[in-house]
Amino acid sequence: MTRERAASTAHEPSLKPLAMDADPACAASVKKGDKDFSATVTKIAAAKPDAVFFAGYYAEGAPLAQQLKSGGVDAVFVGPDGVNDPQFLSQAGDAA
Repeated sequence: MTRERAASTAHEPSLKPLAMDADPACAASVKKGDKDFSATVTKIAAAKPDAVFFAGYYAEGAPLAQQLKSGGVDAVFVGPDGVNDPQFLSQAGDAA
């Protein structure tokens, strides 16, 4: 969506870009090789989001998805093609 289109549809909730409702306080940094996401899960759980967008790869996305689910986060896990991999499904299990 272009900036102009986003601005013209911002008043229409069904067409408003997701980023306009994103809470920057929930942003987290994930580094390659990270496996312990407990601090991130605590922060996200407190925000009670509808969705979590992860912009990374399956090696970190799978344990994050698992830890979010086990941490009580009942949000849709959204990711790019980096998690569109059979290994993500295998490693994330029922959190995928």
